[in-house]
Amino acid sequence: MELELDLESARLVLLGEDGEDRWSVRLEASALRDACFREAFLWRPGGVACVGAGEHVWLFDLASGAPRLHLDVHRSGSSFFGHFGHATLGDGTELLIVLTCTDVIAIDASLSIRWTARDVAVDGITGADGCRDGDRLVVHAERDPPGGWFEVTLDARTGGELASTPSFSPGYVGRYGAGPAET
Repeated sequence: MELELDLESARLVLLGEDGEDRWSVRLEASALRDACFREAFLWRPGGVACVGAGEHVWLFDLASGAPRLHLDVHRSGSSFFGHFGHATLGDGTELLIVLTCTDVIAIDASLSIRWTARDVAVDGITGADGCRDGDRLVVHAERDPPGGWFEVTLDARTGGELASTPSFSPGYVGRYGAGPAET
């Protein structure tokens, strides 16, 4: 299966193994058009097709295309959608990770929000591609733009911050001091 996000028609299409459309759903056109970041993500553990754009995250049933969950991340205080990620806890629990401009949201396979880590960044978060050492989720958070990036380790079970290590861009000079010397 493969997802296709058609910006012209504001549709999400699920393609089967044979390349034929299995279903399609119409999305809010302005959210797709105006979003700085937009992404479609197939999350099999939750049985959903995910789309994030602007203020919205939509989850659709893989079998039917029926809406399963809609998050308005702006209203929930999480600013705007950035990227999707995933994590598998040491006990095998699967989590869908939603990265916003400032927050990290973990959703379990029953599509319940398991936790939200607020104010992890001020201007963007990347990463969240699995766990390290069982239950440690690592993301990269910009805390002092431009270039003031930190590697942030979260407890993937609770969202609590465990560690934060500078990983500044070359030439960074900001409130945390100069970054590494350029080579």
